[in-house]
Amino acid sequence: MKSINCGEIAIRKKSKHFEFEYTTAPGVFNRYRDQLEAYFTTFAKDWKVKPPKDKKRLLVCLYGDYSDFLQIGGVQYGVLGYFRFVDPMELNFFHKRQDPAFTTQVLFHEANHYLQQLIDPNFSMPHFPGESIAEYYGGANWDAEKEELTVGLLLPSRLVEVKTDMDRGEPMGLEKLVSAGEMYEHYNWGWTLAHFLMSNSKYEKKFKKFVLGLAK
Repeated sequence: MKSINCGEIAIRKKSKHFEFEYTTAPGVFNRYRDQLEAYFTTFAKDWKVKPPKDKKRLLVCLYGDYSDFLQIGGVQYGVLGYFRFVDPMELNFFHKRQDPAFTTQVLFHEANHYLQQLIDPNFSMPHFPGESIAEYYGGANWDAEKEELTVGLLLPSRLVEVKTDMDRGEPMGLEKLVSAGEMYEHYNWGWTLAHFLMSNSKYEKKFKKFVLGLAK
C-alpha cells in the first residue's frame, strides 16, 4: 500500500496499539511489531496508563533504507530513531541490519517518550526523569521464542560512561542531576538513579508516585 509518511513503497498494517508503515522484509517488521506491543503492555501495567481515549494509534514508521530515513525523516546522519511529540505524533526508526539489538534499544527509548505522554497528554515530562526512565526501559530485552520482555537490565555503554567519569574524578552530585533543566548526564547518570530506584522495592513505588505527580 502506498504511503506519504514512510515512502511510496511502504506497507501499512495495524496492531492492537499501533499503526505501522514499513519498508523492511515482513519477518523483520513482525519482530519489531511483537516486541513493541509487549513493550506497550509492560509499561502500561507498570505505570497504570491506558491507550489514548480517542483510540487513535500511534503511527510507527520502520525504514529498511537509511537514505530514505534521512531524507523522509529529516534527521541528521547517525540518528537511528526519534519520536515526533507534536501532532501528528510519529515514531520513526531505521532497522540497522548490522546491529538489530541496538536498533531495539533506540526503538524502546523513543517509544518510551510516547508512553510517558499517556500519563498526561497535556504535560511535557522534564528532561529528568524523562530521559532517565526512557533509558531504563530502553535496556529491555525481547525473547522472540518465549515471547517475553525483560526490563531492568544493565546498559553496558552507559556503565562505561559513568565509570569513565568516576575515573576522571568527576562524579555526579544528586542535587545537580535532578535539578538541571537539560544535560547529557540524564542519559547515563540519570539512568543509574532510575535503575536503582526502579529495582529497589523500598523506593520503586515512591519514585513512580513522584513521576506521576509531576503532571499534577
